[in-house]
Amino acid sequence: ISVGLEQFDVQGPGVPMLGLDEGWYEPEYNPRTARSWRWTAEKAVLWVRPVGRNVTLTLSGESPLKYYDSAPAIAVAVGDREALRFSPSSDFTQEIVLPADALAAADGRVVITSDKFFVPAQREGSADQRHLALRMYSYSVR
Repeated sequence: ISVGLEQFDVQGPGVPMLGLDEGWYEPEYNPRTARSWRWTAEKAVLWVRPVGRNVTLTLSGESPLKYYDSAPAIAVAVGDREALRFSPSSDFTQEIVLPADALAAADGRVVITSDKFFVPAQREGSADQRHLALRMYSYSVR
């Protein structure tokens, strides 16, 4: 039996960790630039382990203005509580504090939404029908 794991993390109690849920596409890599990334859809969900304290989520991505005429409105919510709203107009790194009580109440679900996305097939004539919103270089919790 073959098993392939894309996400694997083992941490002791009280150590925050995250996993990708719906709305995240497969990792991509450009060997010419040695850069890797993942695209998000217009709604992307992270699971962040509730650890009984506030957790800081760090998101880093490419300037959306490479793909859109104006900066998108990006919202990061934990359950029904918005933790941050921002409109990046250049490459960005955002730190978002996820409140402990909201994270526990949401079972760790953190939702990132963008009011803009594009479909490559409609722009380039390719067969790619994905809804691409944000090109994310990294995501981490502490």
